[in-house]
Amino acid sequence: MSKKKVTMEDIANRLDISKYAVSLALSNKKGVSEITREKVIQTAQEMGYKPRPTHKALYERLEKPGNIGVITSDVVLRNPYFFSTVLNEIEKEVRQRGYGLSIANADNDGSLPDFIKANIVDGVIIISDVGISLINKLKQLKIPFVIIEHYERNMEDVDSIMTNNKQGVYLAIEYLNRQLNTPTIGFLGDIYESVSYYERWKGFCEALEDLGLTLDMNFCKINGFNRSPQDPVTDIKNFLEKLDTLPDAFFCVNDLLAVILSSILIKRGIKIPDDISIIGFDDTRLTEYNIPPLTMIYLYREHYGRRAVEQLFFKITNRERPAEIIRINTKLVIRNSVRDTK
Repeated sequence: MSKKKVTMEDIANRLDISKYAVSLALSNKKGVSEITREKVIQTAQEMGYKPRPTHKALYERLEKPGNIGVITSDVVLRNPYFFSTVLNEIEKEVRQRGYGLSIANADNDGSLPDFIKANIVDGVIIISDVGISLINKLKQLKIPFVIIEHYERNMEDVDSIMTNNKQGVYLAIEYLNRQLNTPTIGFLGDIYESVSYYERWKGFCEALEDLGLTLDMNFCKINGFNRSPQDPVTDIKNFLEKLDTLPDAFFCVNDLLAVILSSILIKRGIKIPDDISIIGFDDTRLTEYNIPPLTMIYLYREHYGRRAVEQLFFKITNRERPAEIIRINTKLVIRNSVRDTK
């Protein structure tokens, strides 16, 4: 019995999109997003679709020397700042090497993406936390892979690209100490939400000790944040209402919390930086256009994707080399949210 010929309609049904969108994607025409185009091309390969002469995108993919997979999550794909920049850099670097790119969302059950089941990728880049179950399956299959912005103790044999969180936090706390002269500093962020946030908390505590500053847990909110649904505005309001006084400054683990904190304080008539100083981590456009513009620790977002691709291709050709944890340093961007008492 002959195998049924795969049609564009079959691809459309699999992805729950229109047949017209499939045609645009396969023909490399405008009208669909790059993520949709990648999903269509990837699905066409996996299903064994035979391209027409006009389907340039799929022809180009089939003629490429190899393919790289990216596994991520909906949370990452919805992030318009940090991870979107990382993903764009990965795509650019991979295509410059003449390789194709396939993108998949990680399922909660840790199941393998179709492009791995179909054996059409030479290596994988994982963005953020996709679960240890999936990582262990990749290790068992001996597929070269690199993880961006996630690390666990039982992953010593996995290549990772990480922020040098402790270096960045020290820059922030040392600057606050220099500007404010032995300040009390609060901490804002769910340290159990990600490895990076936990590292920033550890770096915060170490920096305070190193600089001779006092850690006051009354000014630190490190847990008790709502997860489902997330509601950082309410979380921060409730935390502030319990404080009899405010610290001299707050350190926030990300830009969103810094912006929310700034907004809540200003609405309460508290002036920034005259009454309190704020400094945060990540430094996306959210903070640059805040009023006042926030002093932040900047992440070299474009370098994460570039460095991950370099490391993956090195791993593909040097599989016996030991795994590496690569830390990318940060820099301090001074704006108008920290008072100068000197």
